[in-house]
Amino acid sequence: MTVLKDLLLLVADADIEQTMRGLLANPSRLGIRSIDWDIRRHPERDPGCARHSAAFLRLFCKQYRHALVVFDHEGSGRESEGREQLEGSLEEELVHNGWRPGSVRAIVLEPEIEAWVWSPSVHVANVLGWTDWEGLERWLLSRGLLTDTQSKPPRPKETMHAVLRDRRRPFSASSFRRLAERVSHRHCSDPSFSKLRSSLQEWFRP
Repeated sequence: MTVLKDLLLLVADADIEQTMRGLLANPSRLGIRSIDWDIRRHPERDPGCARHSAAFLRLFCKQYRHALVVFDHEGSGRESEGREQLEGSLEEELVHNGWRPGSVRAIVLEPEIEAWVWSPSVHVANVLGWTDWEGLERWLLSRGLLTDTQSKPPRPKETMHAVLRDRRRPFSASSFRRLAERVSHRHCSDPSFSKLRSSLQEWFRP
């Protein structure tokens, strides 16, 4: 009898892969039990996940109990569809291609994975070259990259790159993993992250 693994993740790129590795490295922080999981990158990145994830994952539906597809909305080629509409369409396609209803979820990052980076944390400031969050926040406000009424920059990727250029700071995919491992996400209200966390908690209760 085939023993199924718990979870397969299909992601668009190295940044998302390292983020997921960082999150799943400490399952108790997500409110789930320890699980066995694998991760794969789609060779066509965001458009591949948005258009061909059902075909890609069809081969694995008898090997894993659950699957997650995670990619950026921006650059996916399906930006005309809203996040929830796109997620729903993909989940229907995955079920039509062999996955049990409720066993697979699509997580569309709006506009992109960098939206998860921005939170008022000293760890975020440190990775981006600042010693404290307050100093970084003042810098963002002074350059119009953030306003007093916003909790995070409206253009998260461009803002992150602007900070790194100013601080002459290199940034690699591994930085996403460090952030995912260190930054508290207890109060994160991003809809895509909330869906990710609730899906994992539904599937893998402690």
